[in-house]
Amino acid sequence: MPVLITYLAVGAYLLRYIDVEVYLRGRLLAEQAAYALHALADPYIAAAGPIWLAAGLTALASKYGASHLREIGGEVVLSIIEAFIAATANILSFARLAIIYIAHGIFTSAALSLLALPGGVALYFLAQLLIAGFEGFLTAIQSLRLIYYETLSKFYRGSGRLFEPFRLGESADMRRESAS
Repeated sequence: MPVLITYLAVGAYLLRYIDVEVYLRGRLLAEQAAYALHALADPYIAAAGPIWLAAGLTALASKYGASHLREIGGEVVLSIIEAFIAATANILSFARLAIIYIAHGIFTSAALSLLALPGGVALYFLAQLLIAGFEGFLTAIQSLRLIYYETLSKFYRGSGRLFEPFRLGESADMRRESAS
């Protein structure tokens, strides 16, 4: 929880730095988002995470003794680094979805401009079919990436036997002899 508070505070401060409130105006729940942004970017909230973490380390040191503090501190530092890397990677992963959304808007805007041309209705429907095909292709790539790299990598174990390609003219006995 302290790492989450720290990460949210840093993110809110960065969003305030790029003045995201200008882009929120006129949108649904924009005032609530701006209020939350101001509240999270408060320096006291940003300091609450590390203070909470230090208090937890102090409590662990008093419970288990200072001899274990080095091990506990090392684990805490590594878990904080891992949490920041994982959260940043998740943000970048979801940015791919935003890119698909932006591409959809650009392509649809271009397709709508085709309506002004002679035969524009047919061109518009053709463009919509191309857009649907392109977005389906992007979605399929994203789904396969999620399955292969993010899901299956959690269950991969490097055990098994070495792959040896089949060669014509060799029997299984010859391959076993050449391997030994």
